[in-house]
Amino acid sequence: MYRQLSRDYHALLLHGGMKQYMRERVLRRFRDENGDVVLVATDLASRGLDIVDVGLIINFDVPSNPETYIHRIGRTARFDRSGRAVTLATKSELQIIDTAIRLSGSQYKLMILNKED
Repeated sequence: MYRQLSRDYHALLLHGGMKQYMRERVLRRFRDENGDVVLVATDLASRGLDIVDVGLIINFDVPSNPETYIHRIGRTARFDRSGRAVTLATKSELQIIDTAIRLSGSQYKLMILNKED
C-alpha cells in the first residue's frame, strides 16, 4: 500500500480508479499515521474528505476551474488551524489562481515566487 518517495518519505496513493473500500482504507491509514506519510491524490481528494490536520498541500498542476482550486487548497488550514498550499504554475495559469483567491475573499494570501528559465 505504501510507495517510497525517497529514503525519508513514504506515500499513500488515492485516486478515482480505486474501489471505494480501498479509498477508505488509504484514508484510515493516512489519518492513523499522524503526519509520518504523504498522501498523493487526484482531485478526488479536493472535496468531501474530513482530514483534520493537513498542514501542507502541493499542487502539481492548476485546475481549469477556480472553484476546484479553492476546494483543493481548502483541505489545509481547517478548523482554525494554519496551513500552506504550494502550487506549481506557469504564467498563463496565474490568472486562474488569482481569480480563485479573489472569489474566496480575504481568507487566503497569495505569494508568487518567480523562477525564470
